[in-house]
Amino acid sequence: MIQSDNQNQNREEIIKELCTCNGLYYEKIDQEGPETSTLEMFFSGYPKIVGMSFFPNLTTLTLVGQSIHKISDLEYCPLLKNLWIAECCLTKIDGLQYCTNLEKLYLYYNEISTIENLEALTKLEVIWLNNNQIKVIQGLHTLQNLKELNLAGNLINKIGTCFDPNEKLERLNLSGNRIRSFKELTNLASLPHLKDLSLNDPQYDPNPICLLCNYATHVLYHMPQLQRLDTYDVSEKQIKVLAEATVMKKIMYYNMRVKSVHRQLNEELEKLKERKWKLQKLPEDRIKLFSCNMKHLERELALLQTSRQIQSNKSIKNKMLEMEKSIDDSENADEVSEESNLERKFFMKLDAMRERITFWNRKLDEYV
Repeated sequence: MIQSDNQNQNREEIIKELCTCNGLYYEKIDQEGPETSTLEMFFSGYPKIVGMSFFPNLTTLTLVGQSIHKISDLEYCPLLKNLWIAECCLTKIDGLQYCTNLEKLYLYYNEISTIENLEALTKLEVIWLNNNQIKVIQGLHTLQNLKELNLAGNLINKIGTCFDPNEKLERLNLSGNRIRSFKELTNLASLPHLKDLSLNDPQYDPNPICLLCNYATHVLYHMPQLQRLDTYDVSEKQIKVLAEATVMKKIMYYNMRVKSVHRQLNEELEKLKERKWKLQKLPEDRIKLFSCNMKHLERELALLQTSRQIQSNKSIKNKMLEMEKSIDDSENADEVSEESNLERKFFMKLDAMRERITFWNRKLDEYV
């Protein structure tokens, strides 16, 4: 009960302070509240948004330098068109789903990390989310009336196709981020009405892409409709003509370089083919020679083995005739032994040739 009383007392004090800052009388809030269309508070430590039920016709709310961690109490302000909650402590975009008439939203210098919960705010024309902790551009696909977007001073490194639904976008500030690719900038060419683009605003550190010498030329060539680039007026036709001429010269130069490189590459490839052919010729010749010699040896071995088979058959017959006549056993033994040694030499020679063929096959594989 005591805690509830304290909360009510704190709420009443906050509303009194809000009235005092805007020249209103708390005692007459029931009368003056509905007639009020604008409220503002600057650097007063305002802890949270309360008391909005007293201001149903509010169209502009400005809160700067407060201690607000969460957007609240705005369901009572359906007519709200302009909202500033800047230099506060916001960590999340939330509590705006009832503010469907909102046209301008300023949430800069907070601690927001995600663009979210804006789908219902289809009338939004201006959004400032600079100096937050945003890494990814998202949550803008339903905002087809968006004309101005400030995302400077965040942690963004990619653009991609996230702006394709926002065809009415006229002013875009992406300074102080981490964009480093020309390809990412080229994606902005899909915005037909983009007139003011900042990637290197003097108030922020430049994107890495801005440090490249062809940065401005690339942007103006792909987005000739631009009127301002990084606070510079680029509306004069001569500037666009110069950018286009510079790009065309570079295209011609690099096309010549590409053709020259291709020609040199083809020449080197021909040299490599010729060298490869020379390197492969020796192993191939050796493999053919050894394969041919192996076939000859295999034929001779087959003849020798056939001869031995015949001798073996004769030996069996001789044993059968042993009883009828005498035979010189020692002479037959020497003949068999000699044929056996010759056969062993054939096998050794064949093994040696197989080893040489294996060796040259390995060599050949090295040159493939």
